[in-house]
Amino acid sequence: NKSLGLPPENNTLNIETTLNKKTKYFKYISEAYSLFSEKKYNEALEKLDEVEKLFSKTLLSNDSTSKIASVNNFRGFNYLALDELEKAKEAFETALKLNQYSSQACAGLGEVYFLGGLDKDAKTMFEWAVKNNPNNGFAVRGLSKINKQLGFTDTHNSLFSA
Repeated sequence: NKSLGLPPENNTLNIETTLNKKTKYFKYISEAYSLFSEKKYNEALEKLDEVEKLFSKTLLSNDSTSKIASVNNFRGFNYLALDELEKAKEAFETALKLNQYSSQACAGLGEVYFLGGLDKDAKTMFEWAVKNNPNNGFAVRGLSKINKQLGFTDTHNSLFSA
């Protein structure tokens, strides 16, 4: 445990600790979503900080990595709501590093680029978001929005054109 940077009493076989972490995870996530819906973005970000503290930075399972990517996507959307584009960009980039196929991270970056006036970059990211998940409504609407601005049809996606 010491060489992995874990507490001495850490035991991955300890079901009680695992269940407690899962309970806290869902509690904090639920609270963060409630705060987000109430437009209390800074408070939602504080809850997301609590969620990240539940995960060991040294040993991450695929499930943990996926959850941390999702937390970073949610963090990015809170930063977008606060108009903190650079922090939003960092959060979405972190999510994308953890999950290279994250439609939400691509769509979030698309929105950051759109708001920053980087239309071609925005289009590329929205295209990847739609390719990674054609059912992501935020991505579909973002691609349509940028396509209109650039003079393309609503659904134009250069990743599917060949």
